[in-house]
Amino acid sequence: MPVHFNDSSATSTARALFDSHAVGFMWGKIIRFKSGILSPGAYNNNRMLPSYPNSWDVVIGEMLLIATRIRRDFDMIASVATGGIAHGVALARLLGVPHVIIKKEEKTTHGLSGLIDGDAGLLVRARVLMIEDMSSTFESTLRAMKPIEACDATVTHTIAISTWGFPEFYKNVGTHDVHVLCTGEKLIEQGMAMKNISSDYADLLQAWIKNPHDERWITDAWKMP
Repeated sequence: MPVHFNDSSATSTARALFDSHAVGFMWGKIIRFKSGILSPGAYNNNRMLPSYPNSWDVVIGEMLLIATRIRRDFDMIASVATGGIAHGVALARLLGVPHVIIKKEEKTTHGLSGLIDGDAGLLVRARVLMIEDMSSTFESTLRAMKPIEACDATVTHTIAISTWGFPEFYKNVGTHDVHVLCTGEKLIEQGMAMKNISSDYADLLQAWIKNPHDERWITDAWKMP
């Protein structure tokens, strides 16, 4: 299935991310993502959202609209640790459905169930809505699906607040049903509208999104922060 994306929702989300200082562009600064990809100053930290209630309300509201449309397709929500936790908890509370957290590392030796915070028993044969915050490559989401599938459960949908939209992201999504509130294209567009970035910088960022492993943009003018 293709990645689901709504332009109106993306605009509202992009504005909320800028207003909460969750996203920004720093010309001349090289940022290394957890995936290893080097960024030309573009960053997105959705953990900032709960510090700005008005902006967070916008984002949770957009997530709620999607979740309401697909409500018949899931029984509970699973958040990918750690970035997705706050958003998944908020959404689960609004919907009145069970919630669990999928951790990146086990703290015990209980097999895949040790990766689940919450009542793993509720996952047995459940249909799950997964919540991500920022997904660059979708790899962390795929890893989080494994302990869910080990419980004989199925991830029917994933909602991610944002993605840069790298080719690798779409490749890894494959046939999974994924809803994305905001992409890198929309963040760049919003940055231009706010006059935060120049047209030349926007062109560089667009090229980076299309091929994030092409690092020829790095010159003497670019430094690690």
